[in-house]
Amino acid sequence: MTETVIQLEKTTGELMDILRSKPDAAAFVQENADELQNKTVPELLADLLERKQLTRAAVIRAAGLARTYGYQLFDGTYTPTRDKLIQLAFGFQLTVEETQALLKAAGHAVLYPQNARDVVIIECLYQRCGIIGGTEPAIVRVSAGSGTALPFSPQSAPQSPERYTVWYDRASRPV
Repeated sequence: MTETVIQLEKTTGELMDILRSKPDAAAFVQENADELQNKTVPELLADLLERKQLTRAAVIRAAGLARTYGYQLFDGTYTPTRDKLIQLAFGFQLTVEETQALLKAAGHAVLYPQNARDVVIIECLYQRCGIIGGTEPAIVRVSAGSGTALPFSPQSAPQSPERYTVWYDRASRPV
């Protein structure tokens, strides 16, 4: 079983039902503090570093981020956008479930399987592969020899999945 970034006991629907039954928000927060996502993005990233036994430098390098900017994301100087969190997910070599939990905990939209771009990213996370755009700039490339996927230029990426070529690193490809 994959350990996720955050683990909650109650579903969002259950929490909504409890919230509606409380006289005010303060009572809800007090009684459900353990269920609320209270970690900052730097705290989430620090937890991932510890759990994955990685260094900031290794994740930043694998994610294809500029060194200074990467450290600023880890220390909270800058708040990462959804695309930067996806880059970090590749740098951490997270699973789809871990990536979804990270995006959600950071307050960003999860990867959506009805969005062609997100489908390609999801597939790349599942297959541990790189993606290179066909006729337009790529979303993801594979770094030389490591098999680590590095997202870049997501805004200009083609929106149609048939416009992507998926490159697998055979050493890390699931059987």
